[in-house]
Amino acid sequence: MAKEKLIKSKERVRNHGEVFTPEWVVKAMCDLLEKEHCGEDMYEIEKTFLEPACGTGNFLVEIFARKLNHCKDTTDAIKALNSIFAIELLQDNVDEARARLLTMFKDAYPNADGFEIQLAQTILENNVIQGNTLELQDWLINEKWFTVI
Repeated sequence: MAKEKLIKSKERVRNHGEVFTPEWVVKAMCDLLEKEHCGEDMYEIEKTFLEPACGTGNFLVEIFARKLNHCKDTTDAIKALNSIFAIELLQDNVDEARARLLTMFKDAYPNADGFEIQLAQTILENNVIQGNTLELQDWLINEKWFTVI
């Protein structure tokens, strides 16, 4: 098994505080979320998630994978994608996160038609955005993009 890369470069760590969460921690945290909600299915198709610092999408990938377990068809998978939101400071990470999710969609539904693939891509372009969450927090709350709990 290849060792996970938790940083891209020391410079990126120094300049942006960029460090990636290992897969085993992502899985454990997603399991814990479900456990803490007393078995409630936290990964239903339309349950909304916001990842405020998504990096290359480690949490997004795990959440989408769990949502895909509930999907019967491409319509469900598109709804699942449309319930996942993310913000990331660095554009190359945004691009990678979007690409990973789109690949998952295509792999799960290899017979998806061109319209469905384009729709999935458009959703990802709108829902996984480049920005600074700390600077966007007032806008996100005021625009009701998500509910603060």
